[in-house]
Amino acid sequence: MLQLGGDIGGGQFLADICIIYARADAGHVPPALEAILKSEWSVWWDKYLVSGDYRPAIEAAIRSCEVLLPVWSKAATHNAHMHDELEIARKANA
Repeated sequence: MLQLGGDIGGGQFLADICIIYARADAGHVPPALEAILKSEWSVWWDKYLVSGDYRPAIEAAIRSCEVLLPVWSKAATHNAHMHDELEIARKANA
């Protein structure tokens, strides 16, 4: 069962696992991660963002997660946002 992490303020969530991916792959992420999404772990990914400035929420999720799971694909390899998010994780020692 998919569980959201706890609220850390401003609609941001603390989760065990933070999934990052290229937007072009959004339709393929859930099937590929079915086992994780059915686990007892809380999972965060940007599917839960409604609108507005999403960067602070993504950065908070990356910095606060226990496990960062990048989903690699052809689209992700050339996606600047994906590389930016990985750099945030690198700087946070995630």
